[in-house]
Amino acid sequence: MENVLELLSGSLGNKMVSQLSSEVGIGDEQKTEVAMDSVMKTMLAAIGKNAQSPQGMQALDNAIRNDHDGSIFEDIAGNLLNRDAKMAQGNERMLNGAGILRNVFGSKENNVFNSLSKSTGVEKNQLMSLAVKLAPFVLGALGKARNNQSSGGGLGNILSGVLGSMQSNNSGQSSFLNSILDQDGDGSITDDVAGIGMKVFGNFFRK
Repeated sequence: MENVLELLSGSLGNKMVSQLSSEVGIGDEQKTEVAMDSVMKTMLAAIGKNAQSPQGMQALDNAIRNDHDGSIFEDIAGNLLNRDAKMAQGNERMLNGAGILRNVFGSKENNVFNSLSKSTGVEKNQLMSLAVKLAPFVLGALGKARNNQSSGGGLGNILSGVLGSMQSNNSGQSSFLNSILDQDGDGSITDDVAGIGMKVFGNFFRK
């Protein structure tokens, strides 16, 4: 089975970090790495939370089955840096990052990015621009992992493995994920994201 975290870090590292840093206006590769790390892991944590319900899992499965089979990785630079042109060529649903973010975060989207901005030191509009570009790759990585799965279990097993890996690799990240998954059941991930230090992120591209 394809390792989702390794696929994302391996595909979007190095040259892509530099180009994204310039394109979204961050202008600092280290801060861009932190921003990419925080956005993608926050997305994966939120996807995992949403998929805890049968309805959420079905919606995720449908989205991946219909639009996110992993083919986005066949042209990483084009789909990441020339998204508008690619969307005009007929890949609109696959590359609709803004729509993906709305589905993942719902009404909490604005507050989540406000909180991530405070945590990473990156401006909110820059984070959101970055997230729109990255979101299709997060779902594409899940789709590719599902397609390459050698045993049963489906998306549930894949998500469990991803979240378990993020928790085990970093104790600070474990606390973060426990918070963002909202185990206290208060229905809000906004306060949970706020105050997470920059030190928690930034390990995505550096093993």
